[in-house]
Amino acid sequence: MGDPAHPAGERLQEAIRAFPIPRSVLDEIITGVEMDLDHPRYETFEDLYLYCYRVASAVGLACIEIFGYRDPRARDYAVHLGIALQLTNIMRDVQADARAGRVYLPQEDLRRFGVTAEDLAAGRYTPGFVELMAWEAARAREYYERAWAALPPRTRPGSLPRRSWGARTGRSCAPSKPGASASSAGGSRCPRTGSSRSRSPAGCAPAGVAAVRTRVPGAPDRSRKVDDEDDGGPGHRRALAGAGRPGRANAFEAEEAFAKGTKILGLQANGGVQNNIQHETETSGIDFIGFQPRFSYLPFEPFGSRWYATAIEPGVEGWVQYYMHPDTAVAGGLKASLRLHAIGLGPVIPYLEGTAGAGGTNLDITESRSRFTFIFEAGAGASVFVAPGVALNAGYRLQHVSNGNTSRPNRGYNAHTGIVGVSFFFH
Repeated sequence: MGDPAHPAGERLQEAIRAFPIPRSVLDEIITGVEMDLDHPRYETFEDLYLYCYRVASAVGLACIEIFGYRDPRARDYAVHLGIALQLTNIMRDVQADARAGRVYLPQEDLRRFGVTAEDLAAGRYTPGFVELMAWEAARAREYYERAWAALPPRTRPGSLPRRSWGARTGRSCAPSKPGASASSAGGSRCPRTGSSRSRSPAGCAPAGVAAVRTRVPGAPDRSRKVDDEDDGGPGHRRALAGAGRPGRANAFEAEEAFAKGTKILGLQANGGVQNNIQHETETSGIDFIGFQPRFSYLPFEPFGSRWYATAIEPGVEGWVQYYMHPDTAVAGGLKASLRLHAIGLGPVIPYLEGTAGAGGTNLDITESRSRFTFIFEAGAGASVFVAPGVALNAGYRLQHVSNGNTSRPNRGYNAHTGIVGVSFFFH
């Protein structure tokens, strides 16, 4: 093989020498572009997926080698995002492509909703067309969701919160991988640009496709107006008026808040009363209040997905308790703590926790007499984020305090405790 003669080839050669771009990925892109010459129609989504992978996902796989990445999940992200962007692009250009003799939407989908290629070329805004585009939009949204799920949390851009990639779909329209992974075929047509505003990059931004509204014949069209120079006809422009618009940014993204390397400072207050869960014949009737500052470091990325996504928070807590009954006394020391946060349920984050530590006290009661004391706690609670990086929490802990058999009496006491606090997250 000799040196390239065309300037574009020369620049490509420079990129290949500078970055580890697999030749197989470039071959896929060329094969995908060739498919435009002899594949004007696609019978099934599996057929379309292969075309999409070659001309869009493969481009993403080449780009990530230039951008650089450490987590291999970036390859799955490139594949799924390529599919999502290309499906969005196909919907945007559906009329222009049909007029040129190319119908990328699967033929089986057209038949399902009673839409013909002639309807697409003529811009007929029929109920069947609305249902067809809603179906295709749901499929694209699912691939945006898959891309987001594959993207390592620490590499997620803060300017693109997850819900701006398209709302969740209630049913799946996207077949699970028709043989697609980061190393197999499948893919997406690269978003095109041109002179008209309808071909601006915004049409292919990672925002999904807005919901398609059915318009009753004769009723006023309340969707966003698009300039007449768009490629699609009026009906198509109304159906895709929301394409590419990012949704409202959430103030909170769970996996980002609990990402690996996050430091958490918590300020907590507690109060408790002695219980008699061991059914002792005599108890001291202790009650107390306290303060428990907490410092945590997240050594792992969250694991799991959707509702069972979990974050592990190990840390240390200081503890000071002031006893008001039966006599005034104090206790204090240091504890190790561990919380398991269920971060997949929304902005309210339930957690389970446990602590264990030791300290000193001047508490002198029937259940325990010692200057040295152990403390163990187990409980549950919930946090709610009230601002980025700031969460309020409240919970319950069952507390056991004893002298660890270092002196007698040594049975210790148990108490029901409530705890409230505020946590500050530092990334």
